[in-house]
Amino acid sequence: MLRENILVLESNPDFLTFLDGVFCETRFKFIAVDSFKEAFSKIKTLAPSLALVILDFELATDDVEILERQRRLDFDEPIPVLMMGNVMLTSDEIVQLCSDSGYTGYVCRQMAREDWLQVINTMALGEERTVFFPVEVVARFSGMEFKTECFSLNTKGAFIKLAGQYPEAGAKGSVAFLHQGQTFLEAKSEVVFVRPFQPHVVSVHPSGVGLKFVDLETQHLRLLETLIRKKKNLDDDQ
Repeated sequence: MLRENILVLESNPDFLTFLDGVFCETRFKFIAVDSFKEAFSKIKTLAPSLALVILDFELATDDVEILERQRRLDFDEPIPVLMMGNVMLTSDEIVQLCSDSGYTGYVCRQMAREDWLQVINTMALGEERTVFFPVEVVARFSGMEFKTECFSLNTKGAFIKLAGQYPEAGAKGSVAFLHQGQTFLEAKSEVVFVRPFQPHVVSVHPSGVGLKFVDLETQHLRLLETLIRKKKNLDDDQ
């Protein structure tokens, strides 16, 4: 069965209206419930069709119990569960939260629309493992060179921090990843999207650009897979 539903434990009608607009831009349908009892009932009956569960921090008073009960159900694949709150957390705080509680991740209700779309597609589709990857990079696009830091990484691309000056979406170039000043990986890349700095917008991401790797060589793909696996294992151990 196609996993096309996302269960959301949330009771605020204004926020549910916002989510309805977000989900219109995805292939997923969201099912809203307003109690722990109803949430677990839906999980039991709709498990084969659920791609993701999102629990409001204030409503999920029995969140540990719902996670434990869900783990005891005999699913073919585990359903990722996100905690949703009103406070922005750093990447380290999210890693610690997931390690302590068993959640798959954390989302802030105040996130910008594009961040909600990214979280939903990444977590629900499960197509790509993305890790926080703070490492020095040198990116070159449209005759410009940017010395900055990578924020997150997967085998298809990366998000790098930028502020003040940005290459345009669609610009082609390259990004080099450095360790102690030396390049250990360089990949042809294309700018997929630009997230400029917006002082009054709350976002889980810094300003910068999302990159897609182009014509990635096999040895570089294997290196990326190794780096991501090691980083993921390190985060899980913390």
